[in-house]
Amino acid sequence: MLEANLHPDKLHTVGRPGDGVELKFLDEAGRGAAAGEVGEIAGRAPMMMKGYYKQVEKTRELFWYDRDGRLFFKSGDMGKLDEDGFVVLLDRKKDMIISGGFNVYAADIEVLLLKHPDIVDVAVIGVPSDQWGESPWALAVPRPGAKISPDAVREWTTPTEQDAASGWCRISRLAAAQHDRQDHETRIARALLGGARRQNLRKR
Repeated sequence: MLEANLHPDKLHTVGRPGDGVELKFLDEAGRGAAAGEVGEIAGRAPMMMKGYYKQVEKTRELFWYDRDGRLFFKSGDMGKLDEDGFVVLLDRKKDMIISGGFNVYAADIEVLLLKHPDIVDVAVIGVPSDQWGESPWALAVPRPGAKISPDAVREWTTPTEQDAASGWCRISRLAAAQHDRQDHETRIARALLGGARRQNLRKR
């Protein structure tokens, strides 16, 4: 739960877990991730769903038990807890891009690209790469009247010496991912809750 008026500096989060809600962040091996590390979010609460209707096997795929045998439901969302206990959502697990052995989150790249003064909307998906396995592909909607090129955007995302000195890993990770495709769009198709329809974009 996020009380935006009390925490205006936490608008990039979804707030703290509500009363009675317990969250775990699971690493790739299904173990509890260390504090502050990214993992798949699993949760339990006094009132939880029992599962998918008439889909027993699909429901079982969501189960995760802690050392005390308590049942948690895996969400399919990747995220972490910040230093103040606020939940930062990064991406859907199925949308995570594995590039050169590194986990790259589309949401990280999108947040960065939306800071570009000539980009008004963007969606990032993973595409096959002979060199890296996958590479991020950014589809950007330029500001009306703006004249930008993929090369210009790529140069803008390249870390400067000052960025490197400050350890701004988000830019470094974007550059290290060797993203080699960027297209201009007129509109990003989105679902009702605002998320980009990545499955449709992958069919392009």
